[in-house]
Amino acid sequence: MVISVREATIGDAELISKLATETFYETYSWYNTPENMKEYTGTHFNPEKTKMELGEKETHFLLAFAQVEVVGYAKMRNVEHPAQLKGKKYLEIERIYVAKKFQAHKIGYALMQACFERGREKNLDALWLGVWEKNVRAIAFYEKVGFKTFGTHNFQLGDDAQNDHLLKYDLR
Repeated sequence: MVISVREATIGDAELISKLATETFYETYSWYNTPENMKEYTGTHFNPEKTKMELGEKETHFLLAFAQVEVVGYAKMRNVEHPAQLKGKKYLEIERIYVAKKFQAHKIGYALMQACFERGREKNLDALWLGVWEKNVRAIAFYEKVGFKTFGTHNFQLGDDAQNDHLLKYDLR
């Protein structure tokens, strides 16, 4: 299987919105209420919001392809500023998702490598991300590629306050 990763463009907004909604449901619908899932995806993954984010200077989307089919994406941004990273240059990997049927094909690894490359190109000190404490599979993946826990924060999904682990990857 040929895997490729490219930077998304404004023309990819609909594609990203659809993939984001599908992968979010695949990952979290087993735990969350249908109402919370619908509210969150409708607010955060709608095409208009995605198009707006694609136009932001400090936000970058990467798309992963298996052959010609889009099967995953990552969103990097420089919006939140964790106190624990004060004095460092960093980007947040806000989202990294792969369609469930492709998760055994190293798509996540290819996306992560592209994120590392982006961070090194920007001469950053670190990348960081938040991961839900109950997403054991994702935590294991992040630890395997070298992320280390540095804190926690709350993540609001509809009316449910959830706990995320904060992890960082030192680029230097």
